[in-house]
Amino acid sequence: MTSLGQWLGQLHLHDNHGFQDEHLPVGKGDFDFQGLFSYLKSNNFRPIITLEPRSESDLWESLNALDRFALFDHKLF
Repeated sequence: MTSLGQWLGQLHLHDNHGFQDEHLPVGKGDFDFQGLFSYLKSNNFRPIITLEPRSESDLWESLNALDRFALFDHKLF
């Protein structure tokens, strides 16, 4: 991220436990989203974010998690 962050245009987000491509809701696996979002915010990077949920309930769970991370300047919904 440090060397390529300025060229970051889009993120495809989902979580997992590091062993397979689980497509869990954001915050349900082991990935450090708080660290990622803090880095993006502190460097004023604003990539397009694409969520990759497996179900509608996973989508809402991810949106709620993103809202809690306060990455955005306004409420998501």
